[in-house]
Amino acid sequence: MKAHSEHTMESVQVLHELQRDWTRIGDEHPYLGTAGNARFNRDEYFESGLLEIKSVLSKASACGLEVARGKALDFACGMGRVTQALSRTFEEVHGLDISPSMIARAKAENVNPEKCCFRVCCDQSLSGFEPDFFDLIVAINVLQYIPPLLAKGYVREFVRLLKPGALLYFQMTEGLFPRQLFPGVIINLYRRWKNRRSPLFGREHRFHVRSKKASATVAEGGGRVVYVEYVRKPTLWIEYGVFVTKG
Repeated sequence: MKAHSEHTMESVQVLHELQRDWTRIGDEHPYLGTAGNARFNRDEYFESGLLEIKSVLSKASACGLEVARGKALDFACGMGRVTQALSRTFEEVHGLDISPSMIARAKAENVNPEKCCFRVCCDQSLSGFEPDFFDLIVAINVLQYIPPLLAKGYVREFVRLLKPGALLYFQMTEGLFPRQLFPGVIINLYRRWKNRRSPLFGREHRFHVRSKKASATVAEGGGRVVYVEYVRKPTLWIEYGVFVTKG
């Protein structure tokens, strides 16, 4: 019981640190922090979200998953880049983000308030939603910046909230062989030195979870991995997207 309590307190502390950092980024560098491109104008920013969700749904369809256009969740929604794209075709869309400044911007930019609902979420669970609630859940470019224990907990929560036959799509990263030879602390010290002048300094810490472990976490929650898409990067790690269904 004591160990569980200590783990919970540690997770709460980590979430508060993440909230502090991403609130600053939401105030100062929202485009760079959420889309990786500080040069986007508003239209380009939201168009990129539309293209991204079209790609996800197209690949899901190719895997035999036809997503009902009912309720959707955009986890770590930022300014609503993907959330607003989803609202074009889904009946009800929820955007959650840990950063109050991001949510404030998302609400200000919300062109579909009758469909889109944005709120701050700084919790280990998503207990505000009933099980089997969503037809689609996406977590794009977020879990790789969260410590693995928390990230795996969110994946299990996503599966819990997913309707049978619905789609969950999330992204993670794993280190390739040469990088696995070096301790994570050494790699992250190097990353901090390399990015010391970056506007996002302090949030370059990337956590790696092997795809087999991510798939095992999905199975623990009662989900089934349909497809894993690997996207090579010019460094010694690889990003992958996981397409999941349930039932």
